[in-house]
Amino acid sequence: MRMRAAGRDEQGFAMVVVMGMALVLTLVVSASLFAVTRQAAPDRRTQDYQAALAAAQAGLDDYVSRLNACDTYWLDACGAPAGSNAALVTASAAPTTWARVPDTSGVAIASFYQYSVLTRPSSGLLRIRVTGRVNGVRRTLTADLRKERLLNLIYYTTYETLAPALYPYVHPAGQIVPGSDSTHRFQYQSAISASTAAACEKFYYNGRNNVRLGSRTYYAQTYNSNSGQWTNSGGPQSETPTCDTISFGGGDKLTGHVHSEDAMSIGAGGITFQSLRAGDVVGSNWPETASIQPSNPNKVYYGPGDPVMTCTGCMTPQREDTISLPPSNAALVSYADKSQGGEGCLYTGPTKLAFNADGSVSVTSPGSSDASVLNSGCGSASALASGGTATARPANGVIYVRGITSGGCSSTQLGYTLTAAESCLDGNAFVSGSVSGHFTVGAQKDVDIVGNTTYAGGTSSSSTDSLGLIGNGFVQVYHPVTDSDGDGVYTNDVTYSLPSGGAGIEVDAALLSVQGSITVQNYNKGPALGTLRLVGALAQKFRGPVASTSSGSTVSGFVKDYRYDSRLVTQPPPFFLDPTSARWQVQAVAEQANP
Repeated sequence: MRMRAAGRDEQGFAMVVVMGMALVLTLVVSASLFAVTRQAAPDRRTQDYQAALAAAQAGLDDYVSRLNACDTYWLDACGAPAGSNAALVTASAAPTTWARVPDTSGVAIASFYQYSVLTRPSSGLLRIRVTGRVNGVRRTLTADLRKERLLNLIYYTTYETLAPALYPYVHPAGQIVPGSDSTHRFQYQSAISASTAAACEKFYYNGRNNVRLGSRTYYAQTYNSNSGQWTNSGGPQSETPTCDTISFGGGDKLTGHVHSEDAMSIGAGGITFQSLRAGDVVGSNWPETASIQPSNPNKVYYGPGDPVMTCTGCMTPQREDTISLPPSNAALVSYADKSQGGEGCLYTGPTKLAFNADGSVSVTSPGSSDASVLNSGCGSASALASGGTATARPANGVIYVRGITSGGCSSTQLGYTLTAAESCLDGNAFVSGSVSGHFTVGAQKDVDIVGNTTYAGGTSSSSTDSLGLIGNGFVQVYHPVTDSDGDGVYTNDVTYSLPSGGAGIEVDAALLSVQGSITVQNYNKGPALGTLRLVGALAQKFRGPVASTSSGSTVSGFVKDYRYDSRLVTQPPPFFLDPTSARWQVQAVAEQANP
């Protein structure tokens, strides 16, 4: 009997089961691969989308770097051959040119960028467009770039010491210095010359306090009540003067961003620094490598006093990058001179400018006889030369006063007393009034503020008025004095009454002294005059004193109350000058639809 092999039928069944399981697994794997494949495309696009934004940011960084290496890169690529920068799109360069983003990982990534200038910096703001591209995906940014502007600061000073030109007048021959009481004093026999004081053009942290200004002879004197005369108490004595230190005193207040290239001196009375905007600081260019360092690394000032910071966290003293003043204000001439195509007003010799609330300026300028430089909105040259008053409305808001190069003049022709440092041939502007509109006044020498100079529309955010006062020399409050009783002490000898009756003076303007100071004439003579209130901005090469203090209290001149006018960012005075060494920075960035 033949036996049937066991399990033969089961083998066929097992094969079917195995093949079915293999089919199921194949279907599962295929489905998974399909799902992964479908997911990979969106993930790839997401990565490219993010990488394109990073490429645009790399392009922005590249442009800012090139701009800081050459300040006029926006104009003509600083003379670089056409096509040398593949990222730069210009009128003569095809918009299809791209620069590749350098890859630091060693993996080749196809990411590119290009940029172009949208708005040239006629008002200080430069706008560019930057596009990043990765695998056909594009992201586009619009960026606003601006250099640090003097108009961003309430206070700027290069050197926190007296201007050398002022030393012969602050320290003249015959100078009287009060002694310990009313019957004792010191009288100096010689002046400190400007040439000698030039050695003080040095930063405190580089050793200015160690500078010696030669030798100066003086006599100690005693008052004899019987004869009514001062007599020498002995023979001549000598001293070796040092550079003047000008300190902030009690009652002073600065509201806004403060910057000094030097180290500020804080007197015993202290000062109040108050913030107006987020980011306002008290800054200095005090190098960490200087031989002299502050007693506390968190300070950028020195002296017996400490400032009061009225905003937690935003008025912290800190070191900042250098900011340099322009060398002169001569650039303003071309905007004022008709013969150079300027649409403003160019006057010659001492000129009185009285601003009116109707937007005009009443001008008295006897030296302005050259009709070739005067536009029609500046008055008649013949009328001005005869001593008349013209009504000016400069089309671009710029007024410039230059000096007289030939002919004579009268020191009393405007009715103002000139200081010993001034001449009737100088290009000095005498300013006051109610300002309506936008103006910049430049003077080849000094700007004298002879009365309240305020905005007709006020200083609130809704006001549309702005004024810039820029002197090559000094910008100063007019304050002549005379020693009427001949005692050598100017206690109550003020010859000019302040417009507010001795209670102070207000100036609404951005002030810039390119080579001198912003100061008060004879600040150390006469009584205390109240408060000098500035709403605007202040920049000067040398620290300008406005008061004389004793034990932290003001004894002559003004207490300072300087408040930044935030409208200067969006409504600057026309063609106001900018620093020469400030770096370009990104002010705002926004993404836009691809062009």
